[in-house]
Amino acid sequence: MTGNARLMRWMNLYDTGIDSIDRQHENLTELLNAMNEAWRANKSREVMLFRLDQFIAAVSEHFHEEELGMEAKNYPDLDLHSAEHKFLLAQAKQFRDEYSAQQIDMSESMLDYLRDWLRDHILISDRRMARFLLGDDPSA
Repeated sequence: MTGNARLMRWMNLYDTGIDSIDRQHENLTELLNAMNEAWRANKSREVMLFRLDQFIAAVSEHFHEEELGMEAKNYPDLDLHSAEHKFLLAQAKQFRDEYSAQQIDMSESMLDYLRDWLRDHILISDRRMARFLLGDDPSA
């Protein structure tokens, strides 16, 4: 991977059909890329913590908004979907705390993990949720 390569490219494949969710997902992608670029440029721990905090705050807000939408439409898998959200947030916050305490360092594998989790969550859980919310999922 070259120094200026994007960690995650936004693609139409990630579209859920719900504009507000898609814009938030695209923003999360950009925040991951900013974190990756800062890491690759050997930015200070303070800069990396700032980037992590931005990502965690945006993820938290996004998850909250998604869950409000699911509650409003009585999404049948709300509990499972919310558990996935809580799991990622807990892991990201734990990593942030350990990184802040200098117990661990930022690594390519951590960035890859966040990217892979976000991508898989969008492609599987969020697309399924969106089909239900849009009324396009007769099985839900």
